[in-house]
Amino acid sequence: MDSSAESKNGKKDAKKKASAIETFILLMRGFGLVFRSSPFLTPLIMIIGVVLALEPIANLWIMKLIVDRLTGMAFGGGLVWAKLLLRSMDFVAIIGLLGIQFAIWVATRGFRSFEDYLSSKAQQNFELHVKTLIMRKCADLDLAFFEDPKNLDHLEKASRGSSMSAWNLLWMLFHMVSSFLTMITFLGVLFMLSWVAPVVVIITTAPQMIASAKTARERWHIYSEEMSDTRLRYYLSWLMADKDAAKEVKLFALSDFFIQRYRDFAKKYYQVELAATKRSAITNFWLGALSNLGTVGLWIYILVKAFLGVITTGDAVMYFGATESSRYHLVNLFSSGGRLVEHILFLSDLFELLDRKPETVDGALTGLAGPGEPRWGRVKAPLKLEQGIEFRDVCFSYPGTDRVALDHVSFLLPIGQSTAIVGKNGAGKTTIVKLLVRLYDPTSGEILIDGRNIKEYDIYT
Repeated sequence: MDSSAESKNGKKDAKKKASAIETFILLMRGFGLVFRSSPFLTPLIMIIGVVLALEPIANLWIMKLIVDRLTGMAFGGGLVWAKLLLRSMDFVAIIGLLGIQFAIWVATRGFRSFEDYLSSKAQQNFELHVKTLIMRKCADLDLAFFEDPKNLDHLEKASRGSSMSAWNLLWMLFHMVSSFLTMITFLGVLFMLSWVAPVVVIITTAPQMIASAKTARERWHIYSEEMSDTRLRYYLSWLMADKDAAKEVKLFALSDFFIQRYRDFAKKYYQVELAATKRSAITNFWLGALSNLGTVGLWIYILVKAFLGVITTGDAVMYFGATESSRYHLVNLFSSGGRLVEHILFLSDLFELLDRKPETVDGALTGLAGPGEPRWGRVKAPLKLEQGIEFRDVCFSYPGTDRVALDHVSFLLPIGQSTAIVGKNGAGKTTIVKLLVRLYDPTSGEILIDGRNIKEYDIYT
């Protein structure tokens, strides 16, 4: 292999490693959000999940004992009176086992009902916590952020993606722990049969984990790349249902145009999503067939053991159930892991938004001494002006455009006089007001209020 090929492979490995590390960090931050939103409920729900994880293996063990008792009743030999006594004892034992099974079912139903209630409460706490974080970040960001379409796309992804992922992340966090523990118990049962059995189940099922992770990342990329069109689609839908917009829509006969535009955006997104779903379905079919092949192989091995008398009929039933259940929980765990990665990737947009510093936005407010300094001073704004307002050689261009909105504008607004600002559309009237209330800062020049630069005043007083 030449050096260039080795270099490319090295870069690919580095990217994969970086991607895995980033996903793990996002996962930890996502879990951190969950725990901070419900510090008491989260561990309680997880404890209930641990208890519920033991129910399947308990059911399977009771089934094994019942089958062994029934087998003994059917094939027991000896004298008639002894056989009848033994059958009676087996019958009483089976009734006792059924009583234990009933108690387990009732307790499990109670735990699940309690878990559902706690999960709903935790979901509400999480959504409230996340929405509050987004609202606070929006309050900190300057107007320049909201006038950039790319920033709006980012905000839409962070807000909509986090809402969509909130409950799913919670549900997966709690139930993946339970599913993992259940899977471990079933694999432990298979280990009693042979150390090869759990290895076969894992090897034949593991490829589905890779496929699930790949599918999750592909869906996130589709969602991210189509966000601009998605935002327009929601906007068009809103226009058709908004009472204020309805007047203009009807006046200018825009209904057909908006509906067609909506359909075009929707079809484009659905085609991309359907193609991804098709690829995922084909992959899951073949990988599922591989997993089923491993299960059939183990069942044949169990049948041979039972035929040779190495294990009882109850043991065979237990191993049959453990094989299928461990495969099911393994697939479920891997699939949940893939979906968890998908929702964590959606939350990455949220974390990116929350981590963004207001001063990094193009056109954000800057301090008197320039970038990196406090963005406003501590002087309290006067309740009553004594000198007036002065624009001194002010120039301004909106972020993302080279068009000059104000070009070396200078004027004085003295106190005690009424001043009117007139001009045609686009002359800069609204821009002057935006600068005056400090929604933006001048590109050059300065604005003085009672002789002080506007940046010296506390913006919130």
